[in-house]
Order: sequence, then structure tokens, then C-alpha cells
Amino acid sequence: MSATNRGGQRSEADNYPTPAWCVYRLLEVAPLHGRRWLEPACGEGAIVRAAEAMRGPGTSWFVNDIRHDAVKRAADAAGPRVVCDGIDFVRDPIGHWGHFDVAITNP
Repeated sequence: MSATNRGGQRSEADNYPTPAWCVYRLLEVAPLHGRRWLEPACGEGAIVRAAEAMRGPGTSWFVNDIRHDAVKRAADAAGPRVVCDGIDFVRDPIGHWGHFDVAITNP
């Protein structure tokens, strides 16, 4: 959740973890289906952990963040995952990673 232009202190690398309750409410009203999920700005995995708690195991997560140390922590915290770290989504289209059923992030 961005604090930009709200008078708040800006976090390094715009790291604003998404509260779990936000993910729970989203998945209650929009039950997203599929095995291959992408979180392109995962931070330390707040959305991944919340979605896993709500959905249970069985999702293959592809996680990415500009903070490479955070990606490893996100993957470790949520269990074994396929990690596509270091993608520049402007210059490197994700097509070579295959099809994703769901993309979920906090922009």
C-alpha cells in the first residue's frame, strides 16, 4: 500500500507489504483458480503467504521483485516454489516463462 503523495514516509524500493486481510477479502469475492500464479512484485511474500493460507497447497508460484534478497525470503517463507527472480517486466517479456493462470500483486 503506497504512501506516495499521502504525506507519509516513503519506504525504500516502495516496499509496502499487503495485509493478509486484503488478500482474504479479494479471494472471498473473486475466487481465483489455476495452478500457475505470478506475483511480479512479491516483496517478502505477504500476498503469497496469505493466498496460500486461504487456498491451501497446490499452487506453483512464480515470484519476482527488484529486491533479490526479498525474493529468496518470499520463496523460503511460502515453501518450495518456482522462482523467476530478476525479471525486468518492461524489457523482458514473461512469455518465455509460459502461461500463468493468475497474476496477483499490490501495485
